[in-house]
Amino acid sequence: MNLIGLIIYVIIWVIVPAAVTTAQKLQMRGKPVNIGNIQDSVKSEFGKMKDNFHKFTSSENFKRGRDTAEEAAKAVGNAFLILVKVILVIIGVGLAVAGLALLISLLAAIAAGGVWHGWHLPDFTFSGRFLDMFREVTFFSIAIFIVILIPVIAILSALFD
Repeated sequence: MNLIGLIIYVIIWVIVPAAVTTAQKLQMRGKPVNIGNIQDSVKSEFGKMKDNFHKFTSSENFKRGRDTAEEAAKAVGNAFLILVKVILVIIGVGLAVAGLALLISLLAAIAAGGVWHGWHLPDFTFSGRFLDMFREVTFFSIAIFIVILIPVIAILSALFD
């Protein structure tokens, strides 16, 4: 007898559709479908959802998941900052080497007799014992030297600071 009841229960469970809407749920419980009952049912379901959400957010699994997500975000942020720093150091070293090479070549050009022989300004030619090692150094050559020297010194001091 129990087997027949179980088979009938399973057949009815498969055939009868599930109550999805609020009106269907009220009809299933035997309550009349009116505004007051619908309002009470919606409030009840909203309260259950609110309680379930509060239980979920205060559960240990949620807290562990949140902490794990925060740690992962911090790790990704730190890795990104390290990558940016490495790229900036590579760029800085490259600029420092290029500036140093330009500075050395400019010093060699000044020592070899000045830069741009056709651009001598008559009132700005320096001579005397201080610059005896240079044959012909112009104001323009010294200005170019200083304009390149200051950024190179700043980059080198920033790199090794």
